[in-house]
Amino acid sequence: MEQEETFIKTPGQMMKLAAAAFFIPILIIMLLITFVTNGQKPEKPTAEQTALLIQPVGKVYMEGDTVPGEPAESAAMMPVVAKVANPAEQYSQVCSGCHGAQGGGGLGPKLQGQASTALVQKLTAYKNKQQRGTQSALMWAQAGGLSADEIKGLANYITTLK
Repeated sequence: MEQEETFIKTPGQMMKLAAAAFFIPILIIMLLITFVTNGQKPEKPTAEQTALLIQPVGKVYMEGDTVPGEPAESAAMMPVVAKVANPAEQYSQVCSGCHGAQGGGGLGPKLQGQASTALVQKLTAYKNKQQRGTQSALMWAQAGGLSADEIKGLANYITTLK
């Protein structure tokens, strides 16, 4: 049986190849950075710029929390649902992330093919904080701010998805 001949014949050649495989990509990355930045170092950000970059983008209020600027008696979970007149737009903004753009499912279950009355019943149950499955708490927040008309509009829109 014949042995294949390789271009690496000694342990020293292997060490050189390993070093080149490590350092050459690093050198290429450094050259690309120099090319992209024209060799200029970025300015050090001020404390104000850093604070602006790392500031919180929002706050989550849970049921029972007092919301600043709201009367204490209205301390309830802030609804996630954006108030949009168009059910298609509302579905796109709020529902499609979990249920898919065409209602085919994803993180959430498939909505395609369900009757409008069944969807209204389910959304109303979520609005009333009824346990329906493992994702109920998430859906309580989504349906909590919907009016009965918005629920019907969304349900009717979902039945058109193919």
